[in-house]
Amino acid sequence: MTSPRALLPGGNEACPRHDPAGRCRLRCRDGRLLVVAAAVCLAWSLNAPSAKAETALSKTAPAAASEVHSDPEGALGLLSDLERIVDAEEYDQWFTDRHAYETILPNLLRSVCQATQAAREEALRVAEARVHSSGNARALFEQAGEVTEEVESALHHEREYEALRRALKRAPTECPFWSPPEPGFLGRQTTRKRFAFGIETGGTALLGFAGGEASIGGGGGVRFLASYRVNDRFTFLGAYQYSAGGVTRLDTASSEVTINYFVTLPLVVRFHDLAWHYELEAGYAQLRQTSNRVPSHGFRVGTGIGYSTLRVRTIIPWVGFIAAAEHFFPGGDRPPMQFIRLGARGGFFWDP
Repeated sequence: MTSPRALLPGGNEACPRHDPAGRCRLRCRDGRLLVVAAAVCLAWSLNAPSAKAETALSKTAPAAASEVHSDPEGALGLLSDLERIVDAEEYDQWFTDRHAYETILPNLLRSVCQATQAAREEALRVAEARVHSSGNARALFEQAGEVTEEVESALHHEREYEALRRALKRAPTECPFWSPPEPGFLGRQTTRKRFAFGIETGGTALLGFAGGEASIGGGGGVRFLASYRVNDRFTFLGAYQYSAGGVTRLDTASSEVTINYFVTLPLVVRFHDLAWHYELEAGYAQLRQTSNRVPSHGFRVGTGIGYSTLRVRTIIPWVGFIAAAEHFFPGGDRPPMQFIRLGARGGFFWDP
């Protein structure tokens, strides 16, 4: 076996150890250089395609990573729907877990299927963290001996986590191919971070005051709204409302009824607490009467409370109660007038 020294090109013998002229050592050194150069060229040619592939991957890797590993907006949308769906079932008196989880699964899957895999995983991590932070519901119940607020909170979070876990387990086989996930999924059970349009209607009892005289009656109306929901907590709305009502004086035996027509343009702020909302409104108001079409101008302030159901196809219905007060300045030979109204209202929101 020859020594590790390189063989001469075209030669079969190693350089001798003693070479006074140094010629063989020179040829040996040149031979080594040629062999090293050839090895480098061969290695480069073999690795060139993989280097190009790495370059191409490096150009696409950041975008792919952001899609696969990060979708915080989608996670928030999925968590928002999860809270609403579980809360709705609890409002209907959640009793046996098996029945409740099967009942909410269709609605929850509609949301899970629209969320990306990254959003699903992040939402599950958040739901699990809430369970750990709120404690074990059974242990808290045994400690308190009754259902306290802490027990209810812990139980709610446990139900959210388990419902989401079950839905994620079913998603690979249940989600239809024709409904692909949406990056940045905003949720189905609210109009969070988007514009929506609504219609509301209802009846009210009216109590009026004018020139020291009081009147009582009732009426109804309809209003059209455009809204933008900033987050899970607040929605800002603008509305056009038209209503009518008949009133009769309280201090006379006359059965004469005065018909009033109201047009209001209120601005509304709603505060949401899962399915419930609470609102304040204020805006311009106008009054006309059947016997006198000259308008009286004024303003309106009001408040209300409502409860929203889960989405039905493309709309989110709600019902509630309202209270409002209106003041009208003199106009059309009428003295200053005030009205107080109490009533029920219902409607729905639709987001395009």
